[in-house]
Amino acid sequence: MKKNLMRLTTVLFLTLCLTATAFAAGFKDGTYRIDVTMTGGTGKVTVQSPCTVTVSDGKMTAEVVLNSERYEYMRLGDDKYDAAHGDGTSVFEIPVTLDTDIDVAAQTVAMSAPHEVAYQLHFTSASAKREGGSQNGMILPVSIGCGAAVVLAAVLVWKKRG
Repeated sequence: MKKNLMRLTTVLFLTLCLTATAFAAGFKDGTYRIDVTMTGGTGKVTVQSPCTVTVSDGKMTAEVVLNSERYEYMRLGDDKYDAAHGDGTSVFEIPVTLDTDIDVAAQTVAMSAPHEVAYQLHFTSASAKREGGSQNGMILPVSIGCGAAVVLAAVLVWKKRG
């Protein structure tokens, strides 16, 4: 009975530690640098990576910078986002989801007539770096605390058996 209680306590403690670490890894409000890839189109246009992603009230928006000033807007579904231009680029502020392919269409005027070009954007959460610091300042302390507690529990069990 005592052995089973100890096992149950250990499992519950490890579950608590993993949950706390996962919670600490979430994206809090702030600004992050995140890698983005773009596929589709003719391959002549590239996206600046990493890009700036802002989290506010749990919603993420990215500043997507294309290396051509010949784009007028980017469309996600029925929503259009107008471009800002500068230094030979087109810049869009769009809502994003991490670790999934996002279908977009961008209207270019580089051809004889304006037309939309289909692309897919992919933002990789594993690359996220919070501007002004690490991705999240709580991951390391929570992980170290949980690891120390597990080692302490193992030493106590070992001493009790010896």
